[in-house]
Amino acid sequence: MITLHGGSWGARDIQRDPFVSAYPRATAIPTTPPEPTTRCQAAPFRSTCVSLIHLFTPPATPDIEGARGSDPRKPCSNVTEISSPATTLHSLPTPPATSATCLIVGDHYSTSLYAHHLPDEDPLASFERDDAFISTLTIDEKIGEGSYGLIYCGSVTGGKFFAIKLMKKTGDAEQDSVFQEEIDAMERAVESDWAVKLKYWRYSETHVLIAMSLFSGGNLYDYAKTQRSFEPDLAIFWAAEILLGLHSLHTLGIIHRDIKPENVMLDVSGHIKIIDFGLAKLFDHNSVSREDYPLFHSLKKTGGDLFPQIWALDSNPHTTAEPFGTQGFAPPELWQRRHYSFGVDYFAMSCVLYELLTGKLPFAYDSATDNYDVMNIAVDLDETLPDVQRDFLRKTLIPNPVLRPSVSHMKRHLLFKNINWHALARCELDPPISF
Repeated sequence: MITLHGGSWGARDIQRDPFVSAYPRATAIPTTPPEPTTRCQAAPFRSTCVSLIHLFTPPATPDIEGARGSDPRKPCSNVTEISSPATTLHSLPTPPATSATCLIVGDHYSTSLYAHHLPDEDPLASFERDDAFISTLTIDEKIGEGSYGLIYCGSVTGGKFFAIKLMKKTGDAEQDSVFQEEIDAMERAVESDWAVKLKYWRYSETHVLIAMSLFSGGNLYDYAKTQRSFEPDLAIFWAAEILLGLHSLHTLGIIHRDIKPENVMLDVSGHIKIIDFGLAKLFDHNSVSREDYPLFHSLKKTGGDLFPQIWALDSNPHTTAEPFGTQGFAPPELWQRRHYSFGVDYFAMSCVLYELLTGKLPFAYDSATDNYDVMNIAVDLDETLPDVQRDFLRKTLIPNPVLRPSVSHMKRHLLFKNINWHALARCELDPPISF
């Protein structure tokens, strides 16, 4: 059992679908906000009855039957995905017996880390082997699966290993567009030192193949639950790296929209890498009219922490009201179908930090309905956190998005007093652990 300022990661130790763990497809937030709860209390720890894709039971969705049996609000014990054209629910039946307990993808590969589940047929059968990469690519084993396809460990001549994501095409134009948007986001994210690297992608008549870098450290969730204790300095260090990683993506015009512990991997040195761009939103900084948005161009020219703007203001051309995110890490404005911008990623970052420090989610919990109220943020109600940590989290998780601090204000907060931002950006600082 792992005690985290009163929180417990040990309670969350359940067997999970490895694809869902490391490359999950998050829930599209329902168009109707959940009914506010009236009997709220501090949120409980993530337990064995909590979905590990979104970390609490989603509101009931009447148009999808059977997702959670007769009671769509009732949580269960394991994770899988149920899809419809309109939305995706995550129910919790038992995963296949052949699944690995977690997906660990990294620069160094060890066969002992994976369940030995060799594919029943050649996953590359639909692809012509007419280029240098795919002609030498060997699929070693399946290491995960999800609603959109499978993840394999693959290798090429020379012994280099990759995570191979193989998705089946259905002929639906909207689904094909989703696949291409993920590829577009990964291609752009290659310029960030903090993101997974896209190595190769290709379409066949029936499949989409994406090859990406592997990371050996697992993800934040997996690391946290294996530790006897979790040092706050380590959580703060990783939060600082996530902050830098998100800002680097934002300067490239990418809103990630799915930041959570399962989507933050660790490399062999213990530094973070952001994965899963399946929900990413892309904007083109270079297409913005100088006449219509003079402040945008002024901030772009100045650069640094002030660009891009993170709030959905009239002076910000890059806003959206698309209801996509992960419940438990998405801010209230997404539930309300209000416009938002890059700032939603920093809200999710603070939710990750809060969970690492407390083992809980920063939302009120109604024991009568056994459900979280995602419109009611509750940060450290029992005041067990140190003042500096509580102050940072309450400011970054405040319900009104325009009152949340800027990147520069977050970096200057006392929470990060021991962080040399210039050195961290150059990866010259080591995590405060032996990794």
